Amino acid sequence: MRSQSWRRPGRVEVLVYDAETREPMPVADESVDLVMPRHEAIGPREIARVLPPGGHLLTQQVDGADAEEIHEWFGTDLQYPEGSSERIVRDLEAERLLALDADHPIRVTQRRFRIFASRMGFDSPMSTPDPVPHVVVCGPASWNHLISLDRLPEPVPHMQFAESAWHTVGGTSAGKAAHLAALGVPTVLHAPLGADEDGGRIAALLIGAGVDLRAVGSERTERHVNLMARDGRVSLYVATPSAPSADDVSSAAVSALAADVAVLDLSELGLAVLRDLERSPRRPSIWTDLHDYDGAAAFHEPFLRAAEVVLMNADATDDAWALLVSCVARGPRLAVCTLGAQGAIALEADGTRHEVAAVPAEVVDTNGAGDAFMAGLLAATLRGQSIPSALSAAAAQARVAIEGEHLHPALRAEG
Repeated sequence: MRSQSWRRPGRVEVLVYDAETREPMPVADESVDLVMPRHEAIGPREIARVLPPGGHLLTQQVDGADAEEIHEWFGTDLQYPEGSSERIVRDLEAERLLALDADHPIRVTQRRFRIFASRMGFDSPMSTPDPVPHVVVCGPASWNHLISLDRLPEPVPHMQFAESAWHTVGGTSAGKAAHLAALGVPTVLHAPLGADEDGGRIAALLIGAGVDLRAVGSERTERHVNLMARDGRVSLYVATPSAPSADDVSSAAVSALAADVAVLDLSELGLAVLRDLERSPRRPSIWTDLHDYDGAAAFHEPFLRAAEVVLMNADATDDAWALLVSCVARGPRLAVCTLGAQGAIALEADGTRHEVAAVPAEVVDTNGAGDAFMAGLLAATLRGQSIPSALSAAAAQARVAIEGEHLHPALRAEG
C-alpha cells in the first residue's frame, strides 16, 4: 500500500494492515493512489474504498490450489482453495474494479497470477480502455487425419486408393482463432485438449501461429478422420473431448467478459460459457457459427438467440434468404449465409440485404473456409468497416483457407 504521505519530503510513513482481519485500512476514503498486495490476502471492498476513481491495484497471488500434490503427500487440506484468479476478478468487478492488463486481464503461469486493475468512477462504463479490440473464442480444436479420394467410398466391401493424406489441426474454433491472429486481432482461444501427444501438437502449432491458447482440461484430445472427394465429405469422429470442469467454464466466461467480442462455437464448452454469460449483468458482443443450420435444430437455439451476429452455410436449406429472415427474427442484428462457390449473402435486422461474390481460388481443401470467412468478417468489423466491405474482406480471407491443406498456412507443421 502506498499512502499519500509518501509525497512529504524526507518522510515515509509505514502503516500496518492485515486484510485477513477484515478490519478497515488505516487510511481515509479515496486517499491511496496504488495498492500492491503481493502474496497477501486481498479485500476488494476495502481496496475500492481507499482508491479514488482512476486509482490502481497491482497484485501478485498464488493460486489456492498450488502444489496440490504436496498436500496429497502429507494428507493436508488446501488452506485457501477459493483463491483463484477467476474468483478474485469476479470480486473486483463487483466493486467496480476493472482488470486493465493491456493484453489480457490475467496472466497465469504455474499457479501464479498477476492482476492489474483500476477503480472506475460511478459514472464510468465498465469497459476496457485498451483501444485495441480483442476476441475470445470458445470451442473445439482437434487433430485431424485428412484423406483425399477420387470419390467417397461406396457402402460395400472394397479397396480404394487415396490421392493424398495428411495430418493437421482441425476444429472450428482453432480455425477462427488462427485466422484472427494472422489478421492482427489479439485472440484468446479456450479449447478442450487432452494431456496427450495430439493435444501437445495442437497446442504447439496454435501458439506458434500467435494464438493465446488457454487449454481446457479433457480426458482426451478430439480427433477426426475426414474423407474428402469432389462429390462430398465424410467426417468420422474418432475421439471426443470430455465435459469441461466448472472451473474451466468459469475461467472461459471471465475471459469472455473482458473481451470486445466472444465467439461461442457450437460445443458443450460454448454452451456452458453462454449460460454463464447469460447470468452476467453485462456481456460482450457474441458471434456464433451455426454451420449447417436447418432453422429448427434445438441445440443451436440458445446460441442464435444470444448472438449479435450469426454465420451459417446453405447445406441444410433450399431457401437461404428465408433461413436468414427466420434467424434475424430471433435477435441477431446480422445473419450471414455462405454459398460456397456462389459467394455469400447477408441480412440485417432492418431488412437490408447484401451479396458478395466468392474470390476465385485454386481449391486444395475446403475445410475451414467458413471459419476463415467469419474471421475476416469479424476483423473487418472491429476495424470499423461497413458490412459490404467486411463481407468482401471475409470472402478474401476464405481464399486463404481454400488454397492450402491446413486451416491456415501458419498451422503447417515443419518437417
